[in-house]
Amino acid sequence: MQKPTHKLPADPRETLIFVYGRMRRGEENHHFLSQARFVREAETAACFELVDLGGLPGLIQGGASSVQGELYLVTSSLLTMIDELEDHPETFRRTRIELSDGSFAEGYVMPSSQASCFPRLVEGRWRRRA
Repeated sequence: MQKPTHKLPADPRETLIFVYGRMRRGEENHHFLSQARFVREAETAACFELVDLGGLPGLIQGGASSVQGELYLVTSSLLTMIDELEDHPETFRRTRIELSDGSFAEGYVMPSSQASCFPRLVEGRWRRRA
């Protein structure tokens, strides 16, 4: 197993988050991260699925795929705003997720029961959706 390649937040009030859809660079909601610090591109451990919710993705635990995304350091006030944007905890739940290098970040996960009727994106890449 590789050692994590990112540094721990210098400010304990910062949180490392994993984004995989509309908040990534080049996507429509990236502007919400304009005050965040980009860390690196990343992917989850191979234990997730990505679903197409009809214009936005949903990350589901319990699959067998790695999902590609980006890591950002965000302040507590920005994290609160992102929680609201992601409708945490009703639609998406912010939770600790494992990354492919064995490190962890916060990420927004949808309960699999809410996503059962949506198509799966087999490659785990929101940008490669049809």
